[in-house]
Amino acid sequence: MTTKRVLITGFGPFENVDNNLSWDGVNYLNKDEIEAKYDIKLFTEKIEVVYKNVDGSVPKLWRKHDPHLTIHVGVRDVSEFLLEKQACKLGYQAEDTTGDCPGMHWCDGPHVLSTSLDVDLVCEEFNSTPPADGLQAKPSCDAGKYVCEYTYYASLYVSSPCARTLFVHIPYKGLEVEKIAQGLERILEICLKQLRDE
Repeated sequence: MTTKRVLITGFGPFENVDNNLSWDGVNYLNKDEIEAKYDIKLFTEKIEVVYKNVDGSVPKLWRKHDPHLTIHVGVRDVSEFLLEKQACKLGYQAEDTTGDCPGMHWCDGPHVLSTSLDVDLVCEEFNSTPPADGLQAKPSCDAGKYVCEYTYYASLYVSSPCARTLFVHIPYKGLEVEKIAQGLERILEICLKQLRDE
């Protein structure tokens, strides 16, 4: 049985978010412990909040790591973990950290790309046994039309037709980094279970 390769990414700072908790949470994951516990090879990477950077970096990360599962993590003004079901090609009107705004995605794919993971089931399992007090997960079909969704679309495009890719939005403030890491590990655990059950 092949050891699964898992890629988890977070983002750098942007606008008024000088310290991006998405990368803090990803970086806090105990890589050695997780690899041993789930029999996987775990890779973590930081993505800059720049549309043009995503154009090159996301395909490069897929070529570099050839992951069986990819989880992208970003921040949003929410109180729970939002698990995104899909990403859109059009509608990117918010400027990135360089002032760029592409309008539409460079990938020549359909208007909407969706993950093959059962997001509703991931949220249901997460909420039935949350990894820490106060953590809840909720499915979402609106990833925000910013660099987060742009990244998700690129990753779904590269990983099609399998699309074993997920985007998780976490609260941009108010959660301890340890709790973020616990939540991400629980999501990883549930997603790996789905891969095993395929």
